[in-house]
Amino acid sequence: MSPANTPSPDLLHRLIWHNDAEKLDEALKTSSNVKILDEKEGHVAFIDGKYRGTTALGLAAQLGHGECIKVLLKHWADTLTSSAIGYYPLQEATSLGDRDIMRMLLLRRHEQLRQIWRVRQPSLADAIQSDLPNFFLEMDWHFRSWIPFLSRLCPSDTCRIWKKKNKFRVDSTLMGVEVDKLNWMHGNVSFIFHVNDNNSKMLALDHDRKLYEEIDKTKEFTEEEIEEDLNMRMNTQIYSGRMRKPKAVTGEKRVQFVRQQAGVFGLGGDKEEQVGPYNTRVYDVPDIEAIGKYRKEHIIARDKEQETESLSMSNHESLDSTKVLEEINDVEPQVEHLLQDAKKNLFVYVPSLPHPKNLPSVTEREYFAAKTASLPYMHAGRRIVQTEKSKKFRVSVWMADNFPLTVRQLMPFFEIMTVGNRNFEKLQEFISMDLPPGFPVRIEIPLFAFLAAQITFNNFQHWGDDIPRPQFANGDDWFEVPSDYKRGIVIKNIFKEE
Repeated sequence: MSPANTPSPDLLHRLIWHNDAEKLDEALKTSSNVKILDEKEGHVAFIDGKYRGTTALGLAAQLGHGECIKVLLKHWADTLTSSAIGYYPLQEATSLGDRDIMRMLLLRRHEQLRQIWRVRQPSLADAIQSDLPNFFLEMDWHFRSWIPFLSRLCPSDTCRIWKKKNKFRVDSTLMGVEVDKLNWMHGNVSFIFHVNDNNSKMLALDHDRKLYEEIDKTKEFTEEEIEEDLNMRMNTQIYSGRMRKPKAVTGEKRVQFVRQQAGVFGLGGDKEEQVGPYNTRVYDVPDIEAIGKYRKEHIIARDKEQETESLSMSNHESLDSTKVLEEINDVEPQVEHLLQDAKKNLFVYVPSLPHPKNLPSVTEREYFAAKTASLPYMHAGRRIVQTEKSKKFRVSVWMADNFPLTVRQLMPFFEIMTVGNRNFEKLQEFISMDLPPGFPVRIEIPLFAFLAAQITFNNFQHWGDDIPRPQFANGDDWFEVPSDYKRGIVIKNIFKEE
């Protein structure tokens, strides 16, 4: 097809603006601007270019045009591309509170993630078996916050890792933090990974309950899981977090690392520190800014629809996680009680909200006017009610020359670990940057606008008879489920009991 058959982003947006699903379908059928998502499944997607800082799917979600969304999803529009201000189509649909549209986008988002995992499995399996030696390793995680009460609650964890051939075992007591719900996800757990070309297996073991659960990234949601997810989204704020890099960069992803200086006023020269057995060079990236944005326009609309006194506006504001953060220093004795109440209300059913009468929130002339073409973003959905939190960090990294592994070798492991531990997502993002020479045996990074973590790699050992034994092991086979464990729900239980 010729370029003339490629519909421009502004044409797609005009069709969506007028909710013309039929013409939208015709335009996408003739589009030559496509890409192969999954050769095995035969999925071909059109490339959804942005206009006014959002994709066609993002605009359809903002306006609640369900028929257009069906057409876009039929042509495999990308649910994983965010707008210029950091929000995804599913989040824009949550702002309107239409459960049917939210369901469509949630299911397609999950399907896209399954596709990505299917495509990545063979290369991950090859990298782990051919390029990564068998080993034992510990990772110490220490968390801190500058909010006094939260700082006292911040936990620590030692993550113990065994790798042999195509198998991993990771023992941990901390799975992550859900920032929008201020929830530390604890559990005396192990994750076991059998990484194969086409049929990788991931197991979560709860040693306190003697339960195991198979985590299938290619499994479809159950109806119960869908409803729980929708309820949670309707009852919690829409969160967007990002790291803003300093202006002193030499490229889009290249951050300037600066050697720390030793002594008073830095007169002692370049700083070196001993971290375990490793002599390290210490680097900083000053002025990394962690930004967290919290939208609650759907919460406000929900509260207006509630008629009973128990669900009044004043009560729900007390369960607002951002409200807790804002007032945490003033109401410390009440905070733990408020957090527990908030968790109980996460999965309460909330019906679809009425469609706002004032949509679009800008005129067609304003949205498509040439004079606004230079604007990075224009929002047409429900009026955004947003709180923004930001904090500048000094990111530090301790680089060693003689660590037995390289960052490149460990990257497949970090990618797999994001399945079971959300903290690894931030770690993977950081070590993907162009680090100074060596291996980062210690890293101090921001996780959210109010929380940072220091991660130290300790006690590396090549595989041998003297490596530490897991506390909970199935005889001599450390990569299988103990025979007295029963199949059950592990991940959800860890969350709900907190």
